[in-house]
Amino acid sequence: MKKRLKINGVIMFLAAVIVAVFPAMFFRRVNIGLWNEVAEVFGLALILLGQLIRISARGYKSENSGEGKALITNGPYSLVRNPMYLGVLLIGLGVVLMLFKLWVVLVFLAVFIIRYFLLIFKEEKKLAVLFP
Repeated sequence: MKKRLKINGVIMFLAAVIVAVFPAMFFRRVNIGLWNEVAEVFGLALILLGQLIRISARGYKSENSGEGKALITNGPYSLVRNPMYLGVLLIGLGVVLMLFKLWVVLVFLAVFIIRYFLLIFKEEKKLAVLFP
């Protein structure tokens, strides 16, 4: 198993345990209000958009990468260097908006930025060697 999958799995497991132990601290109350309805609709839209971006980027990469031996710079990769990570970000934000209190968005963004910026930095170094 890839190291990044193990790290992501550990982060997700720890987050799930913390939320399970302190649910009232993280989850929104069930009261119906305009903010909750807007957050749920916007969250669902982000999830769908993120999934669409991930699927299209993954498909484009598999069709054009030559088994990872070619650097892709067109298609969705011409707009964003890491469209699959953008998709993950949007999906995560959507889930947080739908289920959790607003302050959890900041925690999610902080963890996402730290985790993925480290991963992106590592990948960029590897790409610079493979594709000078």
